[in-house]
Amino acid sequence: FMDPQAKHTKVRFGVFHELLVTLIAVSIIPTSVVWFYNYYVTKQRLTEQVTDHLGAVSNALSNHVDDWMEMNIHMLQEKASEPAIKTMDPLRQKPNLKLIPNEYPWVHSIISVAPDGSGVSRSDDLPLRDYRDRDYFQKIMSGESIAYQVLIGKTSGLPAFTFATPITGEDGTLKGILAASVATLLISESVTNAQLGDTGYAFLLDDQGKVIAHQSKEYTKLRKDFSKHPAVVNQSSRGDSSFVYDDEKGDKFLAVTKRTKHGWILVTQRDYDEAYSAVAVANRNAIIMLLATLVVVIVVALILSRRLTLPIRRLTAIANEASMAHFDALNGDFVATDRKDEVGELARAVERLAVSLRIAIQRLQKFRST
Repeated sequence: FMDPQAKHTKVRFGVFHELLVTLIAVSIIPTSVVWFYNYYVTKQRLTEQVTDHLGAVSNALSNHVDDWMEMNIHMLQEKASEPAIKTMDPLRQKPNLKLIPNEYPWVHSIISVAPDGSGVSRSDDLPLRDYRDRDYFQKIMSGESIAYQVLIGKTSGLPAFTFATPITGEDGTLKGILAASVATLLISESVTNAQLGDTGYAFLLDDQGKVIAHQSKEYTKLRKDFSKHPAVVNQSSRGDSSFVYDDEKGDKFLAVTKRTKHGWILVTQRDYDEAYSAVAVANRNAIIMLLATLVVVIVVALILSRRLTLPIRRLTAIANEASMAHFDALNGDFVATDRKDEVGELARAVERLAVSLRIAIQRLQKFRST
């Protein structure tokens, strides 16, 4: 036979277990559903906000880069159409070329090149050379109306941008090439000074994926090759879009890529954890709330189970004593008879049973005595 105390323990544990499971189901499950819904909605909203901000900054910087490009192209083509430049006479070209850096301070130098690649004249006093190896020269000679090339300045060690356009005669024949070397400082500052939260930044790559402007001066000076960078790969495969990637250090970023009118790639990005810090805070608060709810549920389950199990244990003990012919237990006070629930009904039923048993025992004893 099972020990009565073991029976009582089993009953008590069963009631507590059922109460605990019920209360968890009633409180934790709805709370978890609400938390998950809030998490999903908050993350979607933050994603839209962050990507919209990154996109807006990207559009503004892209437009600024395009405007800067168009301004320099327009300036160069206008100068190439001047009669003195069209003559390809160095004595007539030189005075005009020297005036251009004064009129446009960001222009380092401007040169005219003959169709055979030899230098004709330039705005400064540096020696002329052969320019046939220049990418912009080859593009103009192949028929393009505008060409550009990013080179590293020998004195500054920073990227300098060279624009080139054909010099044509009245009959449209190619007479030479006009090329201007301009500083990228204005573009670099606009890109690197973009405000994108505490950890966000922007960087600009040319059409080959090499750095034009970057937060890292070393990357800019070396024109680091980012052709395998996730931003370039993503832009090539999906076009202008937002995406998440891990850099070589394992840091996670949310980024937006945009290709400019002239083929450069502009990337704006923010640290993923910073961008979703509000979600992290909401999750932490939700976990605290769930743990607090769980503690309250356990305490409530303990209180309620004790209130239920104590009278049940007492009634069970009386029944067990009576079943083993220990009828003295029937003479004690019964608990929970004043309760209005099922436990009270059970207590009153056991009390009536005890009264009936006492009456029966008294009759039996009286019958034996006679």
